[in-house]
Amino acid sequence: MDFQPADLKILGQQTRWQDKSTLFPKRLLKQLTVKEIGKFKQYKMVSYRGKVAGVDYQVTWLPELDIPASVVKKVSGKRVITELKEVYLLKDTPYQRITTEKYDDMDYADIGDNESHPIVAQLQKNSGIGYFHQH
Repeated sequence: MDFQPADLKILGQQTRWQDKSTLFPKRLLKQLTVKEIGKFKQYKMVSYRGKVAGVDYQVTWLPELDIPASVVKKVSGKRVITELKEVYLLKDTPYQRITTEKYDDMDYADIGDNESHPIVAQLQKNSGIGYFHQH
């Protein structure tokens, strides 16, 4: 489903896509304290700690790659750990790219014209995406 910014605004689903596309928003590093500088594999790493919006963070950042090597979040007595296990240059990756040729592509604006499509029906039923009317 392809959404335009206006579609998301209408649905009340506006979001910071940059934050959603990363494990940890880099802009939050400014609110944490540097605790250690060292190495992760062959890369320089900087370890940060602190609390942002009631969440305790421990973040190991790789400045050369501009990504986290690990993020530990503690909130409401729960601890979530995300760790980078391997790093490859894109040209050296052992993983094959997944093709998207077999996927359907639909604009949100066309959802009303495709109510009988099984995925559209499922989205409308389970997530409230779309709109409903009777014929």
